[in-house]
Amino acid sequence: MANRMPVLFAAAMVGLSLAAAVPANAYTIKSAEILGSYDPVETGHGARRGRDLPAVIVGNPFPVTPDVTADAVSQGMRGGRSGPGMSAGEAAVAPLRVIWQLGGGTRTGNTICDRRTPLTALGAGGANMNVVATYCRGDSAMTQVYGSVDGVADPRDPEFVNFINQMTENLFPPRNPDFGGKGIWRR
Repeated sequence: MANRMPVLFAAAMVGLSLAAAVPANAYTIKSAEILGSYDPVETGHGARRGRDLPAVIVGNPFPVTPDVTADAVSQGMRGGRSGPGMSAGEAAVAPLRVIWQLGGGTRTGNTICDRRTPLTALGAGGANMNVVATYCRGDSAMTQVYGSVDGVADPRDPEFVNFINQMTENLFPPRNPDFGGKGIWRR
């Protein structure tokens, strides 16, 4: 029995070191904020129907075509289900849309939805990718969410799709606290 303990301990240590060497996917929703006169009714009571809004994808930090990344974002917005796509041109002029800045972004806050200034990608993928999602009504930002995801090398990774799903949930809160507790759809 005395000889078995060091073997068991050594096996446990090898197992722990292997687990530490495998990169774990992890995501964090850093902040979510309401920037404008966000109205949950506008998107069908929050994320449930807001999932089908057109999306503008800025940046592609993955070694795949932009279409593959856009499909993964679309799937994440829809909670894992497939749905109709929309061209980037159609999404850019849609009155209600979501802008996804993958790998960070050049603008945040209210200026991100201004169509007069083009959006440009900033940063690349890698071990830690920052993401900014903004829900726009016309040229005005309604809500915005900041997050990051670690250890994702392909947008088709289920962890990335789940991260986009969680970002979408936070992007479309069911209530606007600025409207007060009861009459949330009226000022």
